Amino acid sequence: MKWQRMAELILGLMGGTMIVSAAYVIASGGIKVPSTGGFFRTPERPSTDATEAWHGEAMTESLTTPETMASRSDSAKTSHEPRLATSVQPAIAQSRARIVPAGFRDGTEPDEEMEPLPEPAPTNDHTSNPPRVDRTYQGTPHNPRTEIEKRRAAKARVAEREDGHMQPRRAADDEMMTIRSSSSTPEAHMKGSGSSQDERPRTTLAHSAPRPTHVESPAPKASPSSRMPAKSAGVKETYGTTRQFFPPGNRAAAAVILERVTPAEVRLGNGMTYELKVTNTTGCGLTDVMLYEHPPEGMEVRSTEPKVDKIEDGFSWAIGTLAARETRTLVVTGTAKQVGDLRGCATVTFNTSICSATRVVEPSLQLVKTAPDTVMLCDTIPVKLRVSNTGSGAAKNVRITDTLPDGWMTIDGQRSLTYAVGDLAAGESREYAATLKSSTIGEFTNQATATEDGGLNAEASTKTVVLKPELEITKTGPGTRYIGRPAKYEITVANRGNATAVDTVLTDEVPGGTQFVESTDGGTLKGGRVVWRLGDLNPGESKSVTVTLKPTEKGTYTNTVEAKSYCAEAVASATTKAEGVPAMLLEVVDLEDPIEVGAETTYEIYATNQGTAEGTNVVINVTLPPELEFISASGPVNHTVGGQEIRFAPLPRLAEKGQAVYRVKVRGLEGGDVRFRCNMTSDQLQTPVEESESTHIYR
Repeated sequence: MKWQRMAELILGLMGGTMIVSAAYVIASGGIKVPSTGGFFRTPERPSTDATEAWHGEAMTESLTTPETMASRSDSAKTSHEPRLATSVQPAIAQSRARIVPAGFRDGTEPDEEMEPLPEPAPTNDHTSNPPRVDRTYQGTPHNPRTEIEKRRAAKARVAEREDGHMQPRRAADDEMMTIRSSSSTPEAHMKGSGSSQDERPRTTLAHSAPRPTHVESPAPKASPSSRMPAKSAGVKETYGTTRQFFPPGNRAAAAVILERVTPAEVRLGNGMTYELKVTNTTGCGLTDVMLYEHPPEGMEVRSTEPKVDKIEDGFSWAIGTLAARETRTLVVTGTAKQVGDLRGCATVTFNTSICSATRVVEPSLQLVKTAPDTVMLCDTIPVKLRVSNTGSGAAKNVRITDTLPDGWMTIDGQRSLTYAVGDLAAGESREYAATLKSSTIGEFTNQATATEDGGLNAEASTKTVVLKPELEITKTGPGTRYIGRPAKYEITVANRGNATAVDTVLTDEVPGGTQFVESTDGGTLKGGRVVWRLGDLNPGESKSVTVTLKPTEKGTYTNTVEAKSYCAEAVASATTKAEGVPAMLLEVVDLEDPIEVGAETTYEIYATNQGTAEGTNVVINVTLPPELEFISASGPVNHTVGGQEIRFAPLPRLAEKGQAVYRVKVRGLEGGDVRFRCNMTSDQLQTPVEESESTHIYR
């Protein structure tokens, strides 16, 4: 066993290349060699690595003869899992092989971790006859030790690029080789090749190839048989991935990862699809990203997704901008037209840039002012101001100024409005309100201005028409009226303003000493007032009503009427003098009747004012008949006698309802029926009032 392990170690260190004579001497020294030959593995334990195909650039050297190739082919047809022997062959042909380290493709990242080679199992099989060595070469001869050192250097570079992203592999794995048997049993070798018993099974020296990994989703690793040509329709297609970092070097510093996801094996004439993935590993976008692909020469490209541009020996995909952490995938579909390794190459170019941004902002002021279009003069004027920053930057120290038009002012008497708004952020607005009033009617334009420290300004104005209904009222009536006589008054109200007089009402006061008689147009007496409800009066419209009063006392009366509507009123009046009417009554009676001749009798004269005004300058005149003789007279005034005529002096005033009494005493001279006559005059009587009294005188 000691020599056996030494042979295995030498074989491993030399990469599978040994001098036949040295191996034979070691075997002759007492190493038991089974007649079946082979390395490391027993025929009873199946190997999962026996049929692994080389994926990438690795080329192997076979120690088999052309005759044994047929045996290997036949053996492969009968078994997908060839078995390997566990002991060292007595002699191994000296050979050389060009070997690319397992798991690498031109210095790119390995597909997966390699499995460590199993420990060789002990065996009791021996042979005393060394096998015949067949020196058949595949590939270019080279120094295996040099290849091992190259492989170690490549591994070191990959480890440096990954910067700790991969698990370290054991050094023994890096130097380990697998000797793949061409058949599962020695008998299969003999049967398949048709050789004599002097011939020994041939072995093939090869690297352990990496198992391909599908990049879309986690899946079980492909078995070695999946890399072999399809033996039946049930064989599942597997894929392998090759990665390259850009820029090369430390993986942690790479900006772009380029991946090729290709099938491990396709059948001639069948369709094949592979993917090219470009990933931006940075936190910034990349620009001008361009992928250049040179498809395998033995593949006819039918389509790509997305579409690409053709270039010499391939095509280019202008990706353009690749966002941070973004991955873009190109799917290439074609047909395998050539047997052998189909090898394609891709590269990617891109630009990076450093950018800085300075935000340029532009504030913008907007001022909106609102006020009523029309307003009554008696109303207040509500005004609202809204200042907004509609730009993209802050407006500094914003101010609003509003100079009021003539006739306008604030409630507290100010002639302008000023607001210190302050800073306004982009999109911010502030509102202000004021209450104004106007002292005149008309159309007014009110303009406000908003300014800020940066020189921005905004203006807003409103037009407001101030309206007012103007009522005009007139009243006509008699200047004088005798007491008790009706006095008729006519009232007219008109709207001379520029607004409707709403709910116009007339009210006429009935003066004391007068009495309401009647009214027109629905006027009603209520509480010593005559009221008319006229409704609305449009500008220029008028209405007239009448009212009749009767003075009950002497005097001068002022009759006042008032018109009112919303925001308008008017007053008018008429004065009438109420005078009394003197009603003079003249009466005369004799106190003794009849009388005898020579007897005396007295006549009393009554001047009575039955009217409502005093009588002035009342004069009583008496005329005696010839049958009577004047004796004496008396009264409120003196009298004079002239013959048969007696004249009383004028009575200056005889008040209404007053009475004056005059007496005249006479004597009867002759018998008969005589008439005592008198008359009365005054300033108010245009014609004298006459009265007489008859007296019978007898003998």
